[in-house]
Amino acid sequence: MRQAGRYLPEFRKVPESYDFFTMCRTPSVAAEITIQPIERYGDLLSAAIIFSDILVVPQALGMTVEMLAAKASTKAGAQILQVFDSWGGELSPSDFKTFSLPYIAQIFHRVRARTSVPMVVFARGANESITEVASIGYDVVSVDWCVDPVVARQRAGDKVTLQGNEDPSLLYADADVIRDRVRTMIGKFGMSKYIGNLGHGMYPDHDPEKLKVYLEAIRDVSLEMNSTQESQSSKF
Repeated sequence: MRQAGRYLPEFRKVPESYDFFTMCRTPSVAAEITIQPIERYGDLLSAAIIFSDILVVPQALGMTVEMLAAKASTKAGAQILQVFDSWGGELSPSDFKTFSLPYIAQIFHRVRARTSVPMVVFARGANESITEVASIGYDVVSVDWCVDPVVARQRAGDKVTLQGNEDPSLLYADADVIRDRVRTMIGKFGMSKYIGNLGHGMYPDHDPEKLKVYLEAIRDVSLEMNSTQESQSSKF
């Protein structure tokens, strides 16, 4: 997705040499952008987001648009897919179940019929409908920061993995505040079926070093909690 690296200075240098259309349509450039966060943060990250854009859809339908992205799919090697409904929370729970949920489910079932790669769904703000979203069949349900992790787990049940969910604005805080909030977040989510992440995307003026602090805190707190659990289990 095109917003994924906008907080990185190395990402912002690329458009100095290429327009957006060329960036999306040139495999070597798109690959370079995709891998930039991995090169900066190394094993603090466990996945890369393919550089693309939603405007590839109208292009595929024959429409002329000003900003496009080259289509990427599992056939090109994607190992996980995420479906976004960034405006789901603008609907009432009733309207969400009528106008969004059926189509989120339709996407899942149609894609699942063609591939077995893990699938993630993120219906931002639709926190009253987590139970229904989790029952569709997606492997992972992403949640934003407007729902307590304990509540999110109660609504989702124990069969799906949850991902999230700190407020991206946390990265404007001091490092010690970030670390404390990460400890609280992971403590509430627990160590089973959980992926540490933000509750939404990075902002353009975020300091990349603050993201590093956040990622390191997730790694360190997770290792500490896993070690504690293993130690307690060995006593029984």
